[in-house]
Amino acid sequence: MADQAYWEDKWVNKFTEDGAVPGGFVAETEAYLRCRGVKTVLDLGAGKGRGSRQNPEIETVCGDIAGFDGGRRRYDWVLADLSLHYWDDAKTRAIVAEIYKTLNPGGCFSVACKSVSDFEYGQGTEVGPDIFEHGHVRHFFRLEYLRELLQSFEIAKINECERNERHYGRYRAAEAV
Repeated sequence: MADQAYWEDKWVNKFTEDGAVPGGFVAETEAYLRCRGVKTVLDLGAGKGRGSRQNPEIETVCGDIAGFDGGRRRYDWVLADLSLHYWDDAKTRAIVAEIYKTLNPGGCFSVACKSVSDFEYGQGTEVGPDIFEHGHVRHFFRLEYLRELLQSFEIAKINECERNERHYGRYRAAEAV
């Protein structure tokens, strides 16, 4: 199944419950950013944007991370929760560079990606370094890789953790704010 069709099916059939709440990473990040006066959020790869739309005082725009070109708009917070890990290194770096240009001065980028410690790492056909195709393509991140990707940003927190969330189940992620 092509990646776009896979995710459209996933969102229609699995993630359409009303009242969905943000997962741990989004909720923790939003709490951290609330005290920084965030007013505009770009939620990349958010499907219906349920993760970042919990605060009515924050304007949230949902964007397609696959075709993301930055545009002219600027944001206080750009969120990529489990949406940046579907491309090879060159495409990933291009997206991150566009995200950097999209942030307001003092803005924040929050990212969570499946890590090389995830239970699905190594499943399927390897199509690149730490990239496997198994139903769809997934690029698993090492903390060193994430740190290198974010060298233009000031990193407040970077870690690897295990999460168990309602929509995604149990997974291990590399996260940074």
